[in-house]
Parts: sequence; C-alpha cells; structure tokens
Amino acid sequence: MFEIYKGKRILVTGHSGFKGAWLSAWLTSIGAEVRGISLAPDSNQPSLHQIMGPDSYAESFYADIRDYALMEKLIHEFKPDCVMHLAAQALVRHSYAEPLETFSTNVMGTANILEACRHLETPPAIVCVTTDKVYHNADWAWPYRETDPLGGKDPYSASKAASEIVAGAYRDTMFQLDNKEGPSMATVRGGNVIGGGDWAVDRIIPDAVRAAGSGGSLSIRNPDAVRPWQHVLELCHGYMTLGEKLMSESKKDYIGAWNFGPNPMDIVTVYELAKKLKENWSEVDLNIELGADPSLPETRYLTLDISKSMRELRWVPGLTVWESIQMTGDWYDAYFANPEDVADITYKQIQDYSAKREARIK
Repeated sequence: MFEIYKGKRILVTGHSGFKGAWLSAWLTSIGAEVRGISLAPDSNQPSLHQIMGPDSYAESFYADIRDYALMEKLIHEFKPDCVMHLAAQALVRHSYAEPLETFSTNVMGTANILEACRHLETPPAIVCVTTDKVYHNADWAWPYRETDPLGGKDPYSASKAASEIVAGAYRDTMFQLDNKEGPSMATVRGGNVIGGGDWAVDRIIPDAVRAAGSGGSLSIRNPDAVRPWQHVLELCHGYMTLGEKLMSESKKDYIGAWNFGPNPMDIVTVYELAKKLKENWSEVDLNIELGADPSLPETRYLTLDISKSMRELRWVPGLTVWESIQMTGDWYDAYFANPEDVADITYKQIQDYSAKREARIK
C-alpha cells in the first residue's frame, strides 16, 4: 500500500498536531522522508507528536506559517515531491475568542504555503486540508456535495471556506501563470475526526479523556447533534490516496475538491458516540452529563456526500463508526495503563488498519 511514497520528500505542515502526528508517523513508517513545519506543541497538555518523537519524521521545524519569508526558505530548501498542508487554527470555539488569529492563520497561512510552492522549480503535488465546515450550512438532513456553496457562520468555518477560495485561485489561475505547469492540487473536506492522541480543548474525545482521568464528568452541550465521525487513519488514508494520485501520470484528473467521511449508515449523534466510548473503555470510568450551552451557536446536523471519492478515487471507509470508537478507546486505555507504550500502539494501529483495509477492499 502506497509504495509511491517510499523515498519521496513529503512536507507536512501541522505535523505537531493530532492528525499531523498520525500522518507523519504513517508516511515515515513506509519509507517517506518527512519534513514537518508547525507551531510547537502546547506545553500545558500531552502531545502525540512529542510522544512519537523523531522516529516519526526526518526533520522538524517549529515555525509560524504566517511568516512567508521563512516558509519560502524552508520549502525551497526541501524541494518536496508532495505537500500535505494541515497547519491551521482548528478549533471552532477558540475562533470566537481569537478571530484575527484564526483568519490570519487559515487564510494567509494557506496563501503563504501555496505561494512558496508556486515558485518551486519542480512543482509538487499538494493536498490542502480544509474541513467539512466549509459549506454554507442550511442545517438540513442531506449530505453536502463538493459542488455545494461555501460559507461560514463562525470565524473558523468562514476562515476555512475562505482558504478554499484562496486554494481555488491558485489552482485555477496562479499556478498557470507564465505559461508553465504549476503544482497539482486538491482540497480535502473531512469529517469530525476521532482517535488516540487528541488533546485539544472543546472536542468530545479529549474532553472525555480529561473527565475520566480527573474523575469528573463529560458535559455534552448538544447531545442530539449529528456529525460525520471518522477515525484519524481514515482521513490520513484519504490524504495519502490523493497525494498518490496527484503524483501520478493522470494527476490532472484529481485536481479539485474532495469529501472524505464515514459510510452514510454510520452517522451517529454526539450522545451515541459518548455512550459507545464509555462502553469500550476498560481502564477508567466515564460519567456523562447532558446539558445545553446556549452561549455559542452550533450546527445541529452535518454530513458529507462521499460518492465522488468512492466513484473516482475508489476510496471507501475502511472502518465502521463502532470500530473507530473501539480503536480510540483501546489507544487511550493503553495511555492510561502505561504512557510509554503509546508509540508502539500507534504504529500497531496503523499496521492493523492497513491490513484490515486491504483485506476488506479485496
């Protein structure tokens, strides 16, 4: 699986984050040379990136993607074959407190990465990661397609929709200036990701971990809210699938926007997710409290139409939502039992997921 990455130079922005740490570890484990660019991990909480250590990347640079001169220098020195752009201010509620940071990071940070890539002598493949929240959300029951209008009612969603527009400008115009072929780029709109090693504030799994570890309770603001939950390895597999296609001879067929999400049969509410996590957690007990927080608006219903990815990429979800929850619970069980075993279980889950996926697809 993914033999094309062996020996390739892969730039991962946001490699110190939750998804970036998993992606870097997987790419490195199959022989890619990974250079990471990211802010330093928050010293006030655990970090999967730090737990995995330098075995999960070749080089690591703690830098701000809003610094164009530094991004140009780091990217031009490395000359990547493929860029996985994950770096972002990724928290919805934080975006209300720090809207300018959110817009400058997600919009101008993305523009900086793409502008630096535009001037490379050998154009790379680019997988530009956004979010399921880029769509103008009508709070309806139908899944959103790649052709649906973009929009955002909060600073995070708006900044990510704007980053899609920036990416589109580079894809459709800027990369073709001077009559030369520029980078081949796709944008990825993924669902709500779960998995081991997520410690972010105001996300259900990390909040549950903190509650269980402290003997407190997990307070669920909107228990009936529906989200397209998927394991972090599902999205990493999607990113790598697109990167593989964009480095192929037929790369032009894969330029554009793509949704990656769970099987439509695996759509569950926030409360159902929390209950299943509690059932699969053996090391600690999790108390769940239902309540409402009217201070900030939240979308009640959000799902993605993944038919384009299934049809044109032959990409399908490799796990059910229940398997994703079980894998997540197993990872945190291992963390609570012995934090020193976390790197081993992370690599084991990558191997097990790959084997399970290959067996099922066959």
